[in-house]
Amino acid sequence: VFSFEPHSDIPDVLSWNALACEPDEHLAGKIQYYREGIQEDQLATLLYTSGTTGLPKGVMLSHKNIVSNVKSVLAIVPVGPESVAVSFLPVSHILERMVCFTYQAAGTAIWFADSVERLPRILQEVRPHFISAVPRVLERMYERLLEERNRSGKLKKKILDWAIALGERFPYSGGQAMPLDYRLKRWLADVLVFRQWRKRMGGRIRYIAVGAAALQPRLGRLFSAARIDVREGYGLTETSPVIAFNRFEPGGVHFGTVGIPAPGVEVRISAETDEEGNGEVEVRGPNVTRGYLNLPEESAERFTPDGWFKTGDLGRFEFKRFLRITGRKSEVFKTTTGKFVAPAFVEQQLVRSPFISQAMAIGLNRPYVAALIVPEFQQLEYWCRENKVHWTAPQYMILNPKVQKLFRQELDQLNETRLGSVEKVREFQLLHEPWTPENGLLTPTLKLRREVILKAFAAEVEKLFE
Repeated sequence: VFSFEPHSDIPDVLSWNALACEPDEHLAGKIQYYREGIQEDQLATLLYTSGTTGLPKGVMLSHKNIVSNVKSVLAIVPVGPESVAVSFLPVSHILERMVCFTYQAAGTAIWFADSVERLPRILQEVRPHFISAVPRVLERMYERLLEERNRSGKLKKKILDWAIALGERFPYSGGQAMPLDYRLKRWLADVLVFRQWRKRMGGRIRYIAVGAAALQPRLGRLFSAARIDVREGYGLTETSPVIAFNRFEPGGVHFGTVGIPAPGVEVRISAETDEEGNGEVEVRGPNVTRGYLNLPEESAERFTPDGWFKTGDLGRFEFKRFLRITGRKSEVFKTTTGKFVAPAFVEQQLVRSPFISQAMAIGLNRPYVAALIVPEFQQLEYWCRENKVHWTAPQYMILNPKVQKLFRQELDQLNETRLGSVEKVREFQLLHEPWTPENGLLTPTLKLRREVILKAFAAEVEKLFE
């Protein structure tokens, strides 16, 4: 325990000054003694998976696992002694823990936020250059921009709509050049809208690394158009965690993918694939766990005979080297038509709608795909006011015929433009309460607890297939 007071009178508590001082010869020798006593293959930490499909398992990560991933990330993220970062994700998860180790190795100043709720104020106080986040944080930043839009007069509302639509069409992806006319429009949007948006995030924020869940590509484009480069990555607790990451340099990003394999990490797609080339993602490298605590059989099952770790995720390579994750192998279901559907992919398309906050696709042993949907009620309320639909409590609004018609139109458009013939959502049920870790419908890392949700809404599900 340390105190930030210059001198601590509390027993067994060191002051910050005592901690920050240069070590004397005795202390330096003690540090070296401890350092030499640690072997790279020794257990560094034990982390339990969130357990979406079963009981949590203790993932064993060695010092070598974590350090190798830190070295990989240092080579591909623009942080250094001149950078300032804010950390607000839980360090009990390997993502933020590894990110903080990377900041320390780069000499980056880290400010720790006491709560996500205070993040907007903290960003203005600290004015960071770099943060790591989950998609929900970016969605909330976007929602605040929409809130401003909905409070504005007609002219400002039109300007904000134009700037947001322009940002969501941000053309820079991979080797695609940015047309001159888009550059000019982007400059104007920056002067009128984006500059003020950045100021509300501190004014200096330049980079955001996103992981833990799928990011809507339109948000990645919008933030990047606003000169905040958003890059999505992919990883697992078992891989310390980064497997792949979109790069910040030119040609290193394709929105909608999770990027290029990290340096030193090998990725392949299993030989068994579907007609679109989707197969299980397999990984090999110094970042891969040795297995699960006291579970030798389960640990062995996660490796192929030639030593590759089976992630359990489905994906394919696009643009030669960019990995796209299309679903979870254990979640794929077959309809009575005999066709397989990856629900995660369907859900990613559904939440592209500004009116859909959460969605879960269902259809195991059913004739078609249906969905449970939690609306984005704030956006829905503004739509109701603009369209003169009387607004009441959410549990009543989901039954309103005009609201039902709106969501049918949204689904029809997504079915037509985003989903294949087997994936099209035929029926839907709106729900008035969001899914959260607190009510047990999401894991601590915000993943769907599918079996729990199906049980909680069994009656609603049955009505979808009557």
